[in-house]
Amino acid sequence: MLLHSLRAHIALVFVVLMLVAQAAAYFVINSVIVKNAHRGAEDQFAVAERVFEQVLHGNSEQLIQAAGVAAADFGFRQAVATYDNKTVASALQNHGDRIHADIVMLVDLDGKLIADSEGTAFSFPNLIKTAAHKGDASSFGMIGGRAYQLVAVSVKAPITVAWVVMGFVIDDALARQMSGLTSLDVSFLSVDDAGKWGVLASSLPGDVRVTLKNQTQLADDGFVTRVVRLHSEGRTVAVLLERSLNEALAPYHRLQSTLLLITILGVFVSIIGSVLTARSVTRPIAALAAFSRRIGQGEYAEPLRVKHHDKIDELAQAFNQIQEGIVEREKRITELAYMDRLTGLPNRALFNDRCSRPSRPRCATARRSRS
Repeated sequence: MLLHSLRAHIALVFVVLMLVAQAAAYFVINSVIVKNAHRGAEDQFAVAERVFEQVLHGNSEQLIQAAGVAAADFGFRQAVATYDNKTVASALQNHGDRIHADIVMLVDLDGKLIADSEGTAFSFPNLIKTAAHKGDASSFGMIGGRAYQLVAVSVKAPITVAWVVMGFVIDDALARQMSGLTSLDVSFLSVDDAGKWGVLASSLPGDVRVTLKNQTQLADDGFVTRVVRLHSEGRTVAVLLERSLNEALAPYHRLQSTLLLITILGVFVSIIGSVLTARSVTRPIAALAAFSRRIGQGEYAEPLRVKHHDKIDELAQAFNQIQEGIVEREKRITELAYMDRLTGLPNRALFNDRCSRPSRPRCATARRSRS
């Protein structure tokens, strides 16, 4: 029972150690995989942000160029100077249509709207102030519940007499275009002072975009996100870049499955190996125990043999030496008890011992004759 208990204890220790090692390796490698996925997503965000800036900068340059052409047109400047609003509106519409601008406006020196293609009041004085200082300016702003990328260019005749404002609407088409360029989900948001989000446009389907409550909620849903705030006037306009962590981990799923399979196989192999190891360790111990019992019972004939265990071999040799020593001492004691030390012949004690054994009638006859 003790040997079986020792064998089970050795096997259990081996299995637990191997299980802990395999589990630790699995979790460490899995953690590295997740970190690499996050790092890859962050790198993708950095690239996407640069691409995003380049696209928006290109749109801004396109708007500035078109607005500059309109502001430099002699007929347009004359119409502005003579307050010919009908001609001004027609010219603005024509120049806006050339680049497919979604909104075109003209603002006077007092910051009041003169003419525009949408009939919407202008409410971005800081944009005009920047344009007055630099000659042109760009910004994002909310008009009629929609976000626009706006530029303002001064109209000079020869001094500044007004500002032409053109803009592209921020809509789902732009979001899908950005998503195709960056391989990310792109959403344009308006953010109020309380940090509450409002979705202006998105590359996501309609039933998914309603879940865009906040960045924490997205993180809980398994998304890696980055919010880029755009230079805007009035209500803040921002871009939300999203990357599903499950999609980022998809290339590693096969590796994770293989790793899990290796871990399970390692546990089974450790169980088999621990059982075999425990058996190989306890088998010579069992032989030593059996040998000790034989010695205790006075059986000295069979020596102890243990194979392929160096330390146990040394112990077995020690037991064999003990056995030989006991045999030698018993032989010596027998000689001292039954042999005459002077002549080397059997003594009276040996004679009596032999005669006391059964089937020795001659000993009795010898005794009677001697008496």
